[in-house]
Amino acid sequence: MYPLEEPLAEGKTDMRGISVVRFEIENVILRNLDFKYASFDSTTFENVTFANSNLDYVRFCRGEVRKCIFDERTTLDYMDLSDTLLEQR
Repeated sequence: MYPLEEPLAEGKTDMRGISVVRFEIENVILRNLDFKYASFDSTTFENVTFANSNLDYVRFCRGEVRKCIFDERTTLDYMDLSDTLLEQR
């Protein structure tokens, strides 16, 4: 859970605290999303571009992040990448 008093990042769609398990996300651009405190367990991201999004405190556990792009406006503070395969583009 995320603290309810925290305001939504300006101009972003609220996806804070979402939990995704055993899903495959491929060949898309995820733009202007606030994923703060989200959890992606056993999930695969392949050829995904994160554009102007918030991934602070996001958990990618036992998954795969392959050939993804995180643009300069995407925040990545305090991510948990436990047992996650990371593959560069």
